[in-house]
Amino acid sequence: MPPARKDLNKSIAKRVGKRQAYHLTCHNCRTRKVKCDGAQPECGICKAYSQQCQYDKAPPMSQVLAMAERIAQLEKGLDIQREDNQQHDVSDGASVVMEVPSPTASRTTAYRSPVDTVTSASQETPHYPSTSAVEDPVTGQNEENSTRSPSLTAVMPTMNEEQLQYWEKSAVQACATQLRLPEERIEHLLKTHWTWVLPMFLFSNRVQFVRDAASGGLHASELLLCVICLHSTRFTDHALSEELFARVRLLLGQELHQKPKIPTVQALLQLSAREMGKGSISQAWLYSGMAFRMAVDMGIFTKTKGQPSDLELDRVHQQLAWSCYTWDKIVSLYLGRVPTLPEVPNFPPPVVDEITEKSIWIPYGAETLSAWQPMFSYTYSAFENFCKLVVIIHDILITVYAKNRPQQITYFVNQTRQRLEEWHKDTPPHLKAGSVPDQCPPPHILTQIMLYYTTLILLHRPFRSNSQCQTICRDAARQCEELILSFEKSFGLSHVTYLIAYCSYTAATVALQDLHDGIEGSQTRVNTYLRALYSVRAGTPGIQRSIDIIVRNLDRRTPAPKPQTESTNQDLQMPIDALPAFPFDVNCDLMNFTTGDVESLPIGGLDSFAYGFVTTPSDNYANIF
Repeated sequence: MPPARKDLNKSIAKRVGKRQAYHLTCHNCRTRKVKCDGAQPECGICKAYSQQCQYDKAPPMSQVLAMAERIAQLEKGLDIQREDNQQHDVSDGASVVMEVPSPTASRTTAYRSPVDTVTSASQETPHYPSTSAVEDPVTGQNEENSTRSPSLTAVMPTMNEEQLQYWEKSAVQACATQLRLPEERIEHLLKTHWTWVLPMFLFSNRVQFVRDAASGGLHASELLLCVICLHSTRFTDHALSEELFARVRLLLGQELHQKPKIPTVQALLQLSAREMGKGSISQAWLYSGMAFRMAVDMGIFTKTKGQPSDLELDRVHQQLAWSCYTWDKIVSLYLGRVPTLPEVPNFPPPVVDEITEKSIWIPYGAETLSAWQPMFSYTYSAFENFCKLVVIIHDILITVYAKNRPQQITYFVNQTRQRLEEWHKDTPPHLKAGSVPDQCPPPHILTQIMLYYTTLILLHRPFRSNSQCQTICRDAARQCEELILSFEKSFGLSHVTYLIAYCSYTAATVALQDLHDGIEGSQTRVNTYLRALYSVRAGTPGIQRSIDIIVRNLDRRTPAPKPQTESTNQDLQMPIDALPAFPFDVNCDLMNFTTGDVESLPIGGLDSFAYGFVTTPSDNYANIF
């Protein structure tokens, strides 16, 4: 080594050896930003200034650990954010990822495609997120704009009660002129719709509809107005239904040749619901499918991209997407068919509209209006809770009633039962039965409670040979009976909704088996369910098919084996002999369950008001029990 280098190393070692140890700094020196010698009990500077020297105490170890944990969480959040920001670059292979080189990476560098080395630093570099030949590619600028879309969590500006009444009065006048009907008749139909139809699925928005119906805005159309009035004729003014339906068909033919619009989707959804009640199954299935595809074509199920963004339009899309999703699952229950919309919307249910949420709900046109105690409608919070339940129903449809059922069906049943129990536990107190003593909640709240018990039945009834499943079904059917009696006491049965009728029919299938098994009170429960179904035949003639099935099977009962007393997980893999309701697949032998097991029951075995029974020979019913 050269002499100069040796001298340099010795000089560095000498300085390092003379380096003083680190000392604490007192409070005064830290404030003055001067070097402290760290002498104890007082430093030299404080002694020179004749000041009291004070050293800050070190934080406790618990605080240090908490701060370290918080730092780790923040760093993890930053890492996730970086991954999200770079995800589109990694997915299209158009960016260069800077990382520490490894032996594997060095060996594979020579085999990379030229595309892998292209940088995406430019905001104009496109990438293709789908296989579509009609959609524009996404650029970095598009992605940046999409991330800046305003949040939908804020409550949208709305009207007060006085303003809403003004717009409703103006809307009635405009609608009466448009439909050439008396204002009193239009007002009666609209009030019926706001009370008994709208709150369950929120197919449309009351505030926006009355405002735009009066002013000629985008959220109202003649087709939507006619369908709203037509849907209300299920409960009142039945003589007007044929005239309105003729107008609807004419207007719908015109709308289908135009660009899809939100009022058209809303009208198709409600028209599907109306046809379902009338028993026109093919038309209901067709209208709902058209509505879903229009909504997809309009981009309602995706978040708004680009800026600026219309908050009101975003909110309308959000509500309509969940309305489509919930109605899709209910149609699947009715018909025993596979759901059309498999994916849950990637945004939460709509934010609360205060005037609709806290408006006073009055049972307009009910038989017992004089004895009604006013209460809040809680429309949006009830709809949000309903959406959560529908997600569980979807999983049951595609698992328990699927053709290719998973091997571990017991695990799914147990997990789904826990999910249902958690849903019921997390339901807000004001959305539960009995929130107002001695009074039934509004139908849109009572319906989701009944649907919860109906879902329990649908989950466990295919395995009713298991004693635990049989008990769960029986208890759920009894709860449905109590809710029907409460509804009858408060409103009468003339305003039973179609979904309540479906729940009544499903509960009746359990009560029929209990009647066969000699369970006390079963005949009374069957009579209650039938009374609810009979009461809605005028407005919902499709119910008659389900009534016929129940009545027929009251007299066609043969001895059936008693349920087993033991309850084990293995019991779920047993033959089914439950009463099917909605077997729509007429090619499957769903009547003779003694030859099959849980692995052979197709989606057609789901109870959908048993429309498929009409095409099945009546002799097969003798083998149900």
